[in-house]
Amino acid sequence: MKALGLLTLSLVLLFALTACAGNRAQPVNDRPSEPATEVNEITPEPAPETPETAEEPAAGSDTGNEPGSGGVKDLGGTPVNQTQESGVFTVTIESIVKLQRSNVIEAMAGHDFVLVRVSVKNNGSEPEVISSLLHFTALVDGEDSPFSIMAGAAVGDLDSVTIDGDVDAGETLTGYYYLEPPNGARVLELMFNADFFSDSDKVTFIIDIP
Repeated sequence: MKALGLLTLSLVLLFALTACAGNRAQPVNDRPSEPATEVNEITPEPAPETPETAEEPAAGSDTGNEPGSGGVKDLGGTPVNQTQESGVFTVTIESIVKLQRSNVIEAMAGHDFVLVRVSVKNNGSEPEVISSLLHFTALVDGEDSPFSIMAGAAVGDLDSVTIDGDVDAGETLTGYYYLEPPNGARVLELMFNADFFSDSDKVTFIIDIP
């Protein structure tokens, strides 16, 4: 009986321990969960665009014999500044220069190159053509001054142009009229005529040769 009682007591204790074990609360993790870290992807800003710089013409560059450009190279000389009207044109003698030679071309023996800077403005309503051979004639000390190929070549050799070309309405053509008079020549009579067929528009400039 005693053994039965011990067995019964043992079973009761076993059941009691089992129940206690079943009722024990599970451990709770009180540590707060860390929020997920957000990764912000940083996009680099594009580099500022460099504005394009327009190319500038080189200093001292010549724009050539274009009407209204004023780009004819100035060969210097003695200022004249005489202006007259001929037909639809306003003709201005700006300066005169005398040379014995250009860069590589030499005047013939006993002569000089005489180069006259001239501007012709077209006051008409239509384009016109200016010709140094047709619009201009010259006297040197009262004598005809013959045409000189070498004097014309000397103008180009000095990186400038003759007074030849088209000129639009309202525009101005600038260039050089050229001669090769004898050494010691004193007075140039340079004539311009807008009309090839009469002398009604002829004007004459009296210019001292340097």
